[in-house]
Amino acid sequence: MNTSEWKEIKELFDFGLDLVHTASSKKFDKISKIIVESAAKIAQADRVCLMLLRQNSLYVEEGFPLKEHGIGEKIMSDTGEKFLKGVIDSRTMVYIPHPKTDIRTNYMKGIIEFYCVASILFVPLYEEEDIGLITFDFQIENSQRFNKDYLVKMRFLANAVAKAFWSRRVHCKNEEKMKRNEKMCALDENSLRVAHSIRTNLAVIGGNARRLNKILEKTNKTSADEIKEITKNIIENVYKMEKIVGDVLTFSKIPKINPHLHNLNDFLKRAIADFIFSGAYPDIKFNQSLDKKLNDLKVNFDVNLLDACVADIVRNVYEAKAKKIWFRTKTNIRHGIVSIFIANDGEGIDKTMMKEIFSPFMTTKPDGTGLGLANVKNIIVAHGGDISVACNNKTEFNIELPL
Repeated sequence: MNTSEWKEIKELFDFGLDLVHTASSKKFDKISKIIVESAAKIAQADRVCLMLLRQNSLYVEEGFPLKEHGIGEKIMSDTGEKFLKGVIDSRTMVYIPHPKTDIRTNYMKGIIEFYCVASILFVPLYEEEDIGLITFDFQIENSQRFNKDYLVKMRFLANAVAKAFWSRRVHCKNEEKMKRNEKMCALDENSLRVAHSIRTNLAVIGGNARRLNKILEKTNKTSADEIKEITKNIIENVYKMEKIVGDVLTFSKIPKINPHLHNLNDFLKRAIADFIFSGAYPDIKFNQSLDKKLNDLKVNFDVNLLDACVADIVRNVYEAKAKKIWFRTKTNIRHGIVSIFIANDGEGIDKTMMKEIFSPFMTTKPDGTGLGLANVKNIIVAHGGDISVACNNKTEFNIELPL
């Protein structure tokens, strides 16, 4: 490599290092564009596509030229995703000189023909863990281009790109942690003391209302119906307030988990059976597709807390007017992760809510606290896992737990 090429790659590498300290999340879209355009220039490629792993699925993050790529779209082709994940897992560059006739690139045959792609170089991106991959398309075949020096340059280029997006990932996690700490500070000792007092008084009011309701059920006086309606209203509102106070108190504590080894598939089968037989969701059809690999594996989790998380998600799905819920599990042995996917066909999540859906006090319900999914997030994080949500044709929650 000549001096100017080294300089360009070093500038991109330094840019990645600086990202974690200087950039706000609002500027990342512009940064992604700069990185991909720089990579295209250094590689002398006609087209570049950057794909990143999110919750074990591949999404198109950025492309050059911009209008020629489905930014934000998930790689839907099973054969394409399998091939691309194979490249990522191998951590080895894959060069395809004749993509039109190569079975590995059948999933993108239309793109190859439309843009007259003569050869493609697939380069995996990894830092402390697999990040995704970047592809370089060339419209003129030139096998001499891919000599040893060029491939070394491409590896250094990939390292620079990976560093930039790893820094971005670290920055986002740190920013999210700061926001959560700020929200936690809002729940100071005084508010917690008030919440405890309210809960005690509500318990007394609720208990008396229930006793009164039982007494009135035994009387035949004409005014009994009216009084019973009043006490019923008291009981309902007390229940709502108990739920609100309970959510606040749960959120204020760091979840104490009591994990044991369990079969995750069996756990989900029991949970689904409970939802069906309880009759609480008569209009919902439950479906399941569980990874057979998990039949012979045990996962360390707190049954009661994970059950509460799944129940809270199902309750949210029911409130979103879903008619079908799909449960599925997936095992990633290489990364030591097991995923629980809970998808539904209910009302989608507003785009403005997507990034904040697990943040405390974020809700669209008039009588909601916005702490239900925040508590779910706390519990999953306490297990050493993570939770996310995607909204395309269906809304899908993804719980990741350490295997």
